Amino acid sequence: MTLLLRLLAIQISLAVLLCGLAATSPASAQTTRPSIAERERFICAERVVLEDGRPAPGHIRQLRWLDPLTGKARDPQGFGVRGPREFLRTSLLDTRGRALLELHAIGDLSRGGRIGLTKSEPGAPTAVFETNEATSVWPSGAISPDGTRIVFFDHHAESLVIGDTTNAHRIPTQWIVTHPFSWRPDSKQVTFYYASGYDGDDLHIQNHGIATLSADGQLRELVRASDTAGTPDGMGKYMGPLWGPSGRFIYYTSGLPLDDPDRNSTAAKMIPGKSAAYRVQVDTGRTERIGLGELASVSPDERYVLLFYSPVPREDGRWGGGTTKVDLETREATYLPAGIAYPKISPSGELVATLALDAIHFFDTKDWKPHGQPIAREPHVSPEEWGREYRWIVIE
Repeated sequence: MTLLLRLLAIQISLAVLLCGLAATSPASAQTTRPSIAERERFICAERVVLEDGRPAPGHIRQLRWLDPLTGKARDPQGFGVRGPREFLRTSLLDTRGRALLELHAIGDLSRGGRIGLTKSEPGAPTAVFETNEATSVWPSGAISPDGTRIVFFDHHAESLVIGDTTNAHRIPTQWIVTHPFSWRPDSKQVTFYYASGYDGDDLHIQNHGIATLSADGQLRELVRASDTAGTPDGMGKYMGPLWGPSGRFIYYTSGLPLDDPDRNSTAAKMIPGKSAAYRVQVDTGRTERIGLGELASVSPDERYVLLFYSPVPREDGRWGGGTTKVDLETREATYLPAGIAYPKISPSGELVATLALDAIHFFDTKDWKPHGQPIAREPHVSPEEWGREYRWIVIE
């Protein structure tokens, strides 16, 4: 009996030992990838300031990662300004936060110098696009979400350029493109505002059309510039048209047509330029109006959009201005708190970044209450800079 009990004890000990080994075995170890909310970062390209407080010469900017929880800004590892002729822009950082396209001026640009384009992942610079022809890619150049392609408008050659290290398409055009490109999430197409000429692209009201350009160089006009009533000089224009996450719709801002009954309404008079947000279905070209105000951001699930500046009713019964959330299925409008201005929804949909006079604030989209700590920002950030140089990414 004693021997039997000893053998049973040994079997139990071996069973416990084997279970322990199985629990710690690499083959059975379970690893959970951090959620999108844990990996998303709000980034910006700030002007470089010298020790005496003066801005650095040229167009030098410093790439910064902003932490909504702590209210601190830091330099992303592996990326930085290394020379006076580098032009860092957030539109040249892919959505993974891995590949930054660095532009180096070769020679004097005013005398025919050229621009070299290099993709730099932390510790591993590689060529992403090489050209001996383009001398200007600003202000519209943008790298694709997957970091493999670049698109820009060459002002000197008056042509659209899209390509990678193996193939580049140059499409001559009489259009003028001065506002940001928006890539489709799968990196296969871009959309952008265009003007028929410089007269249609002045500082205030512009007649912009909407077009798409595919990676194989196919150009398509979705909304003709002659059919629009002007693009107001505000948030909507400097964001550029936005490609919806589903890839089915493109969202944009345009002025209300002269025969639109809402144009002379009290609410519309509160909007600079009397504008409205629209979307166009890419497959059919059919457009629909979403609501009064300028387009600011589209939610990741494409269930709602945020409009700013838009008409917001005040307690005294009059109309004021602010941010409106519009449900894309029901068109129900929800008026958000006054502190939410120039909103940018995060990739997880859980946060929204907003611009205030002295800081960048974050809000929780569940209840639209403040989240974390505000981040001090550089002074005099214009709507154009907010649209171009501040954005969300999801790091790997």
